[in-house]
Amino acid sequence: MRHRVPGRHLLRQVAGHIELTEDVLRGSLWPAQRQRLLTNLSQTTSLLSWLQFFDQGDRAAARTWLMRSTRAAQEAGDPELMVLAMIRGAEQQTYSGQAHQSTQLLDAAERLAASGSSPKALSWILAANAEAHATLGELDPSLAFLDRSLDALGPGRTGDDPSWVEYWNRSKVLGYMGACHMRMRRPEAARAALDDALHVGEELTVKHQSIYLVDLASTYTQEREPEEACRLAGKALDIAGPMHYSTTMERMTALRRDLDAWNSEACVQQLDERLHALGNPGNERP
Repeated sequence: MRHRVPGRHLLRQVAGHIELTEDVLRGSLWPAQRQRLLTNLSQTTSLLSWLQFFDQGDRAAARTWLMRSTRAAQEAGDPELMVLAMIRGAEQQTYSGQAHQSTQLLDAAERLAASGSSPKALSWILAANAEAHATLGELDPSLAFLDRSLDALGPGRTGDDPSWVEYWNRSKVLGYMGACHMRMRRPEAARAALDDALHVGEELTVKHQSIYLVDLASTYTQEREPEEACRLAGKALDIAGPMHYSTTMERMTALRRDLDAWNSEACVQQLDERLHALGNPGNERP
């Protein structure tokens, strides 16, 4: 659900669930009951951190909830949930200008995940590490991590995947691949991966579709094709505008900076009009 509805619609329900869980944990419980509740609390606070960071753009709140998720995972003695907290913490670092710290955290997550048996979790760690290295401009490590991430999801790779990693699939890896190539200014390779990610079918969520479209648009600015970039940006806004998805809009801001060289073009001015309408509270949807 979190990838199909605006995050702000979920915040109250998730926060309410956390409050109820914490109330129960204050009572007298058998050890097994307490462990199950702590596991639930870690997953739920991790989800709220994710919503705050990627949907709402509230990075301070995201850090707070992620710390609470990590403490609950530690108290529950659950290494898989520790891996989840490390992945999400690392991704937040990458998008906050701390990609070097992100690679270190993801290397540690990979070592911890090696004791488990989840191909999807490993694939996610590797893809996130690829993006961190791409952000640092490190081509060879990024490509190596991408290859390993895809390989982890290959035929015959089976394992005991925890419930929180169910959302991870080939479409996500291809999206990361496209983002990495885009960040390293390799537009043709980026488009090939993003086109594949957009045509996976049922695996694709609407929120990720909007991200892939903005990244695809960015590849056209790199090749000085503003009209196609604006066309794709408009398609992304058709999704991200009603969803109020912070991650897509942050990418849109970067794309708009890249279009500055074509400010006088009609397509850029039309894109500006749409962005202005979205930024006007009187035009926001309830």
